[in-house]
Amino acid sequence: MPDPARQEDLDRLRERSLLREFGEYVEGKGRLRTFRTEAVRAGFKRAWADRDYRTIVRVAERLPPSVLQEDAGLLLY
Repeated sequence: MPDPARQEDLDRLRERSLLREFGEYVEGKGRLRTFRTEAVRAGFKRAWADRDYRTIVRVAERLPPSVLQEDAGLLLY
């Protein structure tokens, strides 16, 4: 059971929620018009750790080009 007083537990819950949202981006089709950049960052980080580069490329192709150009964190992946 997560303890709301511990920041580590809250961070884990937040990351799990972001990864769930990223999973929706992976399953969808077409351009992403509304999305959370932090969810994309968390998903890219997990995919990179799992060496799932195909997922990174698939989602990146669906993002608007300006988002990738303006966010240095996403460009790392």
